Amino acid sequence: MAGPTVSAPRVEAIIFDMDGTMVDSMPWHARAWGEFARRRGLALDVDDLMRRTTGRNAYECACELMERVVSAGNFEQGKDGLMITLIFDEQDQK
Repeated sequence: MAGPTVSAPRVEAIIFDMDGTMVDSMPWHARAWGEFARRRGLALDVDDLMRRTTGRNAYECACELMERVVSAGNFEQGKDGLMITLIFDEQDQK
């Protein structure tokens, strides 16, 4: 006699974070933060910022950069959008 049948929900998608596990995106984050700061006239030691913020999200990094609490949407979209643009620009040049 077979055991009880268990019904599991159908999985339609799986999302996992490859950033830092399978993909080293830190150089792109560093470039994007540097460009983000340059475009806004901010003095930034990128290596220092990366040391202080590795493993933190864009909002936390922006607060660290500005040394205060900031509006999350503006900084996250600006920096992350810039990172994507930098990646695509480099790919177009190859």
